[in-house]
Amino acid sequence: MSNANTFFTECIAKALIELLKEKPFSSISISEITQKAGVSRMTYYRNFSSKEDILEKYINSIFDNYHKEVYANAKHASYIRYENVLLGFEYFRRYKDLAACLLTNNLGWYIRDAMIRSELGLSLTSENDRQSRYLFVAYANTIFGVMSEWVISGMQDDPKALSKMICDIYQDKLRRY
Repeated sequence: MSNANTFFTECIAKALIELLKEKPFSSISISEITQKAGVSRMTYYRNFSSKEDILEKYINSIFDNYHKEVYANAKHASYIRYENVLLGFEYFRRYKDLAACLLTNNLGWYIRDAMIRSELGLSLTSENDRQSRYLFVAYANTIFGVMSEWVISGMQDDPKALSKMICDIYQDKLRRY
């Protein structure tokens, strides 16, 4: 994605998030989004095909940035590492408005699906068996569930303790990855 596209994606996504604080996703129009973002409808349609497309592209760009940080800071790219789980909590905190709006509008599955794709992409190779795929899907869903509850409950619990809890649960099962 070019810098201009990244900028427009962010502007439009942030406008959508602000509107989600006021009304349900289904009630938000493209005109409202473009007006709030300060961009033309032509710019919108050049970059997006739907409101859902906004969410997918924005969340994918967030996960792309997460991956870059994981690869830059770690010897191993899997979520299974404590440092990477903790970084995930930092991302949820950084994008708490997005997470809270999606969760309260029953759209959290956008984040969950991106987490699953991300974990499978980071951790699995073509040699992994079907059981391993299911295990990683369960792991990604656990992370999503814990982080979702953390966001909904006001992010009061210590992310370090939650990261340790998640890693302790899966460490033995996923040690080989």
